[in-house]
Amino acid sequence: MNLDQTERPARWSVSELIDFEVALDKWDADDSAGVDAFKSKIALAPDARTTNRSAVFLAWLKEQATPGCTATAGQQFERGVKAVLWLALFIGGLVGVGTTAGLLAHDSAQPINAALFLAGTVGLQIGMLLVALVAVVARAVGVDFSPLTSWMHALVRFSIGALNRLHGEQRAQARFVLAKTGQLSSRLAPFISLQVLQLTQAFVIAFNLGILGSMLLVYLPFVELRFGWQSTYSFGADGVFRALQAIALPWSWISDSLAPSLPQVLATQFVRGQGAFTLDANAAHAWWPFLLCAVVVYGLMPRLLIAALLQGMLRLRLRRIAFTHPAANKLWRRLQRPLFSSDSDGEPLPPGGPLADMGHAGAKKVLAIKSQTSSLSDEQVSALVQRSLGLAVLQTVSAYIDNDAFEPALVQGLQADTDVVVVTPGTENPIIAIADFLKKLSATNREVIVLLTGDPTAGLDERLKIWTRFVSIHQLRVGVERCQ
Repeated sequence: MNLDQTERPARWSVSELIDFEVALDKWDADDSAGVDAFKSKIALAPDARTTNRSAVFLAWLKEQATPGCTATAGQQFERGVKAVLWLALFIGGLVGVGTTAGLLAHDSAQPINAALFLAGTVGLQIGMLLVALVAVVARAVGVDFSPLTSWMHALVRFSIGALNRLHGEQRAQARFVLAKTGQLSSRLAPFISLQVLQLTQAFVIAFNLGILGSMLLVYLPFVELRFGWQSTYSFGADGVFRALQAIALPWSWISDSLAPSLPQVLATQFVRGQGAFTLDANAAHAWWPFLLCAVVVYGLMPRLLIAALLQGMLRLRLRRIAFTHPAANKLWRRLQRPLFSSDSDGEPLPPGGPLADMGHAGAKKVLAIKSQTSSLSDEQVSALVQRSLGLAVLQTVSAYIDNDAFEPALVQGLQADTDVVVVTPGTENPIIAIADFLKKLSATNREVIVLLTGDPTAGLDERLKIWTRFVSIHQLRVGVERCQ
């Protein structure tokens, strides 16, 4: 297996990212057989050494694929996006054709008001873009949208009330599922939200193409339409002409014939009840190129630009995935541990392969915070952390982790890249005070791992589930593992 030897991130897709999250959730960290097989396979390329998590995780994900199996969650999502895309294109084009037909439907004795047509096709789109821009700017400057989100708070309160009616174990499990779903959504939302926006742009692009197609293929060659303008306000022909010149500025350099001239504007002014055929035919037809160019420049082109921008943002975000959440960190540590040979009395294999020079976990120094309820000595803590996590303890300190009065002095003086392992007996009950302690600890921008100690054969796995659920419910950016 050939891994990219450079630090260039691997090219992920949204579907692969979804599959990675699903595979990560299914991965059993207590059974390293699959991980060791993966490490053995990539070790066949001894010159391919990398510290690139993106490349290693993508290679690991591809190893999880089972030939001939049903579609993965990511593949199903990708198919769904493609189906919605085609549906958006079809409906957008249909709406564009219908809008054009509605705006151009008239009694043949009356001219078409060009201003109304322009407002109904282009003006509406510009208005929606301005509303979106105002919303983005308002959010950036911290405008409170609570009046708009009050219904969401009401829904949350209703959901909490429904959860409180469940029995204790059911309530805890429901909260765990909701919290875990929320964490997964928060990681995937930056990518899926861009794809949703791309779908909306596909709809509007098809809408503009529907307008242009119906104008060019139906109404222009087969229907005798005469455009003009009227106004109940005191706008004269000079004012209208200046407005047309301003609107046509982006394409006026191509040809003067792409916008009505002042004499043509004068010739196409009409009043209510005036017949279409009283207008000069050449002057009335001069509005066609202007309206077509307006739809292209102010309707189609901005949407194409936004769609390209969204695609660029999506690629940039996929290229910059850090994979530093607790589950990914856990897999990374497991991949960094040395391989062991089954026929050499458990001796580690010689270093080599792409994971040998990762700056691997065995050389990483961490601070161990030992719970006051633990009876382990500092030497035992160091040995346990080394054996279970492959991390070297720089220093061991004792603290009351059930005291939410977190002391920053615990981590003062540590290097920025020094992470923290909290060692506590698996029998210790996780309470809110511990959650506050861990939250303040993780706020120091370090990776925090809770290592549960005890007899693995005496219910430690069950305690691991309880602690994992506890961490998820309280939305802690903390990893939880048990001793080996």
